[in-house]
Amino acid sequence: VIETVEQLKEAGIKLIILSNSSKRKENSVKMLTKLGFNPADFEQIITSGEVSWQMLDGSHHHHQSMNEQEWSDIFQKTPSNEKKVFVFGSGAQDEEYCSSCGWSLAPMEEASLIVARGTFTICDGETVVSKKEDEEVYDQVMMESLRKAARRKVPMLVTNPDKVRPDKGLPPMPGAIADLYQKELGEENLIKRIGKPFPEVYKLALEGVEEDLSKVCMVGDALETDITGGRNVGCGTLWIVKDGIHGPKVAESANFEEGLASVLKTFNGEKGLTGDDQVIPMHVLPHFRW
Repeated sequence: VIETVEQLKEAGIKLIILSNSSKRKENSVKMLTKLGFNPADFEQIITSGEVSWQMLDGSHHHHQSMNEQEWSDIFQKTPSNEKKVFVFGSGAQDEEYCSSCGWSLAPMEEASLIVARGTFTICDGETVVSKKEDEEVYDQVMMESLRKAARRKVPMLVTNPDKVRPDKGLPPMPGAIADLYQKELGEENLIKRIGKPFPEVYKLALEGVEEDLSKVCMVGDALETDITGGRNVGCGTLWIVKDGIHGPKVAESANFEEGLASVLKTFNGEKGLTGDDQVIPMHVLPHFRW
């Protein structure tokens, strides 16, 4: 992958990283460097966590395009003493993430906002419930908290809309918590998901870089986020299969082509997508290699 990035850069291709990571940009820059990439090879590095932090801080100059007026009001007009947040956290710097943009942790009874940025801890400023310590207790507290929030109609900001992590067993991600909350609420309006496949981050990534979408290609491994998002925004799509989340399922079939067809059929069927509404990548590669 490193060689591919270098070759594309040398060929004059503009590269943008669009990540659903709930962490801020600086963390992605460190990770890229650690993995051997040169962060300077990328025009932009955009993470869901960075965009969400700037929204919480009220400093995001794209706030009007990133969210409806009611969401803009939450981030910019909430008095400082009412900026109280209940957090589903990653277990890494959750309190610092919120406090650094002016929000303090609070119990659900007092919270004016929920931030879903991880699936490992539940933080209310008084206690921390850890999934690693007791998964049964974590699940119980999570559902109790979501029901309590639904009764109060507390809005939720999802700083990573992914629903599963590409690890063994496909463990849940913050997007899955948002789905549970949506069921409790019976509506989607109080939930704001920042990241792929939602169009705002694509528009943010391409602003000032490229207006002609026929010259843009979204490269990714996940049908639900990368390929769906690229399709929805109107750019090209390249599905990387064997190194990604769908690789194991594709490998279950007799050959690569049959595996692709099976996974796409299952995905579109589960989403109820037919005809022209189906998610079909424009291009497919087993690996992202030069």
